[in-house]
Amino acid sequence: MLKPITATLVAVSLLVSGCAADGSMSKSDSGLAVGAVTGGILGAAAGRGRGRPAGAIVGAVLGGIVGSEIGRSMDCRTAFSRNRLNSTPSNGVAPASASPGAI
Repeated sequence: MLKPITATLVAVSLLVSGCAADGSMSKSDSGLAVGAVTGGILGAAAGRGRGRPAGAIVGAVLGGIVGSEIGRSMDCRTAFSRNRLNSTPSNGVAPASASPGAI
């Protein structure tokens, strides 16, 4: 039972990460998708009998929330790093600020 779940999880994760590699998806979006799939699979595996669909739904919702938040955090770090790199001159030395009234 665990092998089909693992295979499905790996396939979906690779598919989503492939979409993210070309820049069309943010890390938040891909985290949402991977988290929802992972949570849904784990929730369905944890549920018993009639509770499996409910477990899958709850797992997908919680996994999507957690995955999206992790991805959002990664997006923020990427944006911060880009802004920091763009504000530093190529020689690595910050420009001297001009004093008011200086000639």
